[in-house]
Amino acid sequence: MDARRRYAIAITAIGMLIFLFNIGGRDLWEPDETRYAVIAREMGQGANWIVPHLNGALYAEKPPLFFWLVNLSTFFFGANNEFTNRFPSALAGLITLLITFLIGERLFNLRTGFLSGLILATCSLFPQLSRWMMLDSLFTLFFLLTLFYFYLGYEKEKGRRRYYLLAGLFMGFGLLTKGPAVYLTLPIFLIFTFFQKDLKKFWCRDLLMGFLLSVVIVLIWWIPACWIGGKEYIHWILLKQAVGTYVEGGIHFHPQPFYFYFIRFPLEFFPWIVFLPAAFFLGLRKGHEKRKEFFFLSIWFIFIFLFFTFSTGKKDNYLLPLYPAAALMIGWRWDSIISSKEKEKGVIISIILLMTLFFIALV
Repeated sequence: MDARRRYAIAITAIGMLIFLFNIGGRDLWEPDETRYAVIAREMGQGANWIVPHLNGALYAEKPPLFFWLVNLSTFFFGANNEFTNRFPSALAGLITLLITFLIGERLFNLRTGFLSGLILATCSLFPQLSRWMMLDSLFTLFFLLTLFYFYLGYEKEKGRRRYYLLAGLFMGFGLLTKGPAVYLTLPIFLIFTFFQKDLKKFWCRDLLMGFLLSVVIVLIWWIPACWIGGKEYIHWILLKQAVGTYVEGGIHFHPQPFYFYFIRFPLEFFPWIVFLPAAFFLGLRKGHEKRKEFFFLSIWFIFIFLFFTFSTGKKDNYLLPLYPAAALMIGWRWDSIISSKEKEKGVIISIILLMTLFFIALV
């Protein structure tokens, strides 16, 4: 068995332990899990598969893809309970670990990908949200897949159209999960390629085709949904939900001070946050052989962080799409430490890493 397969099996096993073990062992929590469970149940009972309903009334706050997957989970397992309701989120979290591993391998090497997957699996917030009946884990997966295929298309001229179409496919799925925030992948790549002086390499006809595919995917649902829901539904989902997070007046407007994420993110990326400043400093230094790859991760992290910092409404889970970027940067740093000539230092830090993983897995 080659190293790549061993790493993938190890990440899958650890991810299953952390994300799937006993996810049905407690009741659904108020208010989000119980609300989403009711929406999925009403959909499964035949109320309406196009427009979600809550207690018989139109529910315009979220698109339907997550609720479709919950119903698929209950159908597959033959029961409607806490486990089947949470399974789509947990599975999305598990796949996100594997995609993070693949991106780390692509940008750096196998061990960096492996370490990045472990770091993402054992930070405070990501596994927590992946074990809840929440949309954020699934949305983060589609966000990550979009960026991954954008990067492959940017790197490879041969097959670029296929990669950009796949990126468009996953953008469409992201739109059907949580709305237009998935389009933040576009400015991330525009900024990155602008500074790399490769903007024309990214901004091409194939990219337009991928973007149009995402629009077509969402319109297949959105047009009949607006027909069924009427003007009020159009107003709520288009105006309130599309811009409500960023400007005052959204349905779920969550006013928080400007510094909200500067406090919350370090707590919710514990314990790995302590390694992030050094990773930034060393990864962006001049002459670093992987500086371009690290710069891409930095743009990804900084853009998402600042975008939601400057938004009017703030919630902890809004930052989840930047967690793989942070994990990849710290994974590279850990790989550098383990590979360093300072063997004693590497051994000590490796022991701390293993103890931390063991402790968090037990919790």
